[in-house]
Amino acid sequence: MEEKLRQAKKNYDAIEIPPELDSAVRDAIRRGRLTKARRHFSPAKVAACAALCACVLFMVTVNAFPVLAMELSDVPVIGGLTKVLTFYRFEAADESIYIRLKVPELRNTGNSELEERVNREVRLRVDEKMEEAKTRAKEFFEAYLATGGVKDEYIPMDFTIDYRINCQNDRYVSFTVSQVETQASFYEECDYYNIDMETGKDLTLQDMLGEDYINICNEAVREGIAANEKKNPEGRYFHDELEFQSIEPDQDFYINEAGHVVVVFPKYALAPGYMGSQEFEVVPRP
Repeated sequence: MEEKLRQAKKNYDAIEIPPELDSAVRDAIRRGRLTKARRHFSPAKVAACAALCACVLFMVTVNAFPVLAMELSDVPVIGGLTKVLTFYRFEAADESIYIRLKVPELRNTGNSELEERVNREVRLRVDEKMEEAKTRAKEFFEAYLATGGVKDEYIPMDFTIDYRINCQNDRYVSFTVSQVETQASFYEECDYYNIDMETGKDLTLQDMLGEDYINICNEAVREGIAANEKKNPEGRYFHDELEFQSIEPDQDFYINEAGHVVVVFPKYALAPGYMGSQEFEVVPRP
């Protein structure tokens, strides 16, 4: 396996990337930076950019770092017609950062346009996060040296991207892509992908719960907070000006194996940081 990886690295290192390709890709990324709001891309843009995104991740990134391990995987995580697969596993490092990536890909849906759109969005988002982390890591490293730090004693930033499948059936596919960054502190950020397999569209809370989705979610959150505090009196949520008021229209959520909505709040949003992120299942009323 080690010999295979060394040969793979040698082959990739030998690939000469045209300067105009790197420039075009980076321009496309800057124009297409994703926010929490769902983005929709035309088929023409998808067709024009899908190959470029793969090139960014497989050539630009690989050539930019000493590769520790790289592996393509085609093993379905959950059975069924639709498969969320590991697109690739990748490890690399330099003096300022250690990178580990495990990136998912949607396949076998019978809807190639859907697969291209979702996979492109995931890859762009991963690449964007990785570039931002590399920039921060370099800045931290240079600041450390500038203030008298010893290069050999520096602990590089640890940057990991992984994913989790929340639900996968004939009706829904829901998965989470998480970014974890560790150095002097711990930071985590998640992106949630919830897809209607019949229509191919990204699902919203309104799609899942109807017009009254805000009130339905608010009730579930309040009930969940009360139940958690009763179960664990030590875990106290905010009950002052920071007390929970309402979900946002674009609130993060995923769909669990039961097909229920689970609304998600990041660390510090509802409670002290030691309690971590908070999740509340919205169980349909009888």
